[in-house]
Amino acid sequence: MDLYLSFPIILANGTKGNSYVTIGMPLDHIVNLEKGESIEFALNAPLDTEFMNLDAIDSEHPSIELRGYVNKDIPFGISGSMNALVKGMQ
Repeated sequence: MDLYLSFPIILANGTKGNSYVTIGMPLDHIVNLEKGESIEFALNAPLDTEFMNLDAIDSEHPSIELRGYVNKDIPFGISGSMNALVKGMQ
């Protein structure tokens, strides 16, 4: 599975997407994730002034994208606001 995380950039009239994306690497080399199981990712952030400027990013509303495969051959993906995705799964 691949996990991508980014923080929107705050503008005067809202936010915009951020081209700086952190890539999550699974902590365990899990081949199959069964229903009810979880996986943890390690994330490394790029050292860039725009990304690291906490006043310019919306750290409260990260965007995520998760990609993987079902039965090793059927691709799947889910993306959007992490807050909305987590709320939708509850």
